[in-house]
Amino acid sequence: MSRFWLGRLALVGTMPIAVLPAMADDGPSAATIESARQSVVQVLADDCEGDARAGSGFLYGERSTVISALHVVAGCSRIKIFFEHHGFERDARVVRVLPARDLVMIEVEDSPELAPLERTPDEPESTQRLQAIGYGDSPTMENLEVTVSGGAKRLVDLLPRRSRLEVERSTKVDVQAPIMRFNRPLLPGFSGGPIIDGKGRVAAVSAGGLRSGTVPVSFGWPARFIDELEASEAGEADLASASPTAFFSAKRETESSIDDGVRCGAVTLRRGATMSLEEIALTSSEQTLITWLVAAASIENQELNRITFDLWMDDASGATIPLPGDITLTSEPNWCVARAATGAFRMLIHGQSGLPIELDLSDSNETVQASNEFDRLLDAELTNLVGPYVVEVDTALTDLVANQRADGLVMAHQAGYAVPLDEGTPPAYFYMTHMARNGSYFGVAALNERIDVAALQICPLIPDAPECEVFKRANMVWTPMIFGASMATYPIQ
Repeated sequence: MSRFWLGRLALVGTMPIAVLPAMADDGPSAATIESARQSVVQVLADDCEGDARAGSGFLYGERSTVISALHVVAGCSRIKIFFEHHGFERDARVVRVLPARDLVMIEVEDSPELAPLERTPDEPESTQRLQAIGYGDSPTMENLEVTVSGGAKRLVDLLPRRSRLEVERSTKVDVQAPIMRFNRPLLPGFSGGPIIDGKGRVAAVSAGGLRSGTVPVSFGWPARFIDELEASEAGEADLASASPTAFFSAKRETESSIDDGVRCGAVTLRRGATMSLEEIALTSSEQTLITWLVAAASIENQELNRITFDLWMDDASGATIPLPGDITLTSEPNWCVARAATGAFRMLIHGQSGLPIELDLSDSNETVQASNEFDRLLDAELTNLVGPYVVEVDTALTDLVANQRADGLVMAHQAGYAVPLDEGTPPAYFYMTHMARNGSYFGVAALNERIDVAALQICPLIPDAPECEVFKRANMVWTPMIFGASMATYPIQ
């Protein structure tokens, strides 16, 4: 099978991913984490502009004071604080806000006797291990180990240009503000929760709600900004000007919306939020590719605007794959498969984890072997469909050189026709994405099992031809799969 593999692509024009140095700091002990968890709460906001919201928070200063993320409560008229260890909720109200840092101070009525957390006087060093505590998709509190990452330390450095412009236009968040970056994404719902050091002190406040296409942009506000919040004169009256946008949101997930997950190779994906194509495109870093696909789709704008995607995410790496909202993902040997209800269209997802962090991008390393394994699986699938074949590369959608992002993500897109040697058999078409970072790999493919060559030649030129009605209906099923495979990515770190 003549194909461009990730290993061969990556040898050209990319740099090795550096090995993380050994870390002597073991981070907070189990006892320290458990002690801090007593002071962590869930923030529940209702009667909002839009959906009800949920986030995390922590007691600070006084036992009746909670620090959280402003976007969790902005535009909401009813706030409650849930104390998990006591099993009850208490009414609360906003007393101070700091829109430039997306922080809020909340006063709780009849708060239980719990020890507030303190903040660390110094910011943690690069590679220091911390623990983020908060409420993710689970109804109970969780904690995640995170490591402070190096690199640029401003919010603006994490955001695609269009996201930055929208944040500047529609919020008061200071995109030039210093932030704390981590080696892994924070779970949805952690916004406003504490990130503690080895002594149980707050080193940062979890930030989130921002999106870059299909994935969240998560980071931490350094704990010193709590001092600014305490000194802020902005209060409840300023909430209206801080209302969340598509970039700052914390929609509350219902228990029925939490997915148990689907096994895809060696990893499990869980279904998260649902987004429209328009919402994803607005903040995606793949603007050029999406614009090209929209132009080539031969679908009217009103139809494009109705396309939605379910976002399937790997909790450990944050890798996210958008699947058209009307298809079901099921596990099969070696991968998971999403089949369209009509037409011969499928999406195939294969993931691996636990690969070495040191990626020299040579043909012998495990990450390239993982991409070759996905190549082999897809090759066998195409052979089963069309028999012996040769590949006619779709140069418009194939990367000649793999792309490497500053945070270590390596990605390559490939597309082509599997042209059977038997001229009586219709060709198949595949579009695939290879992506890898920090010891994990995902291959995502959209597969059109039978290409109607005649319709493909005629219908884009004469879309109103009677014989093109079936082609147009099929295109509405197939095109979202191409979009889904092309928009698979990892969060920015």
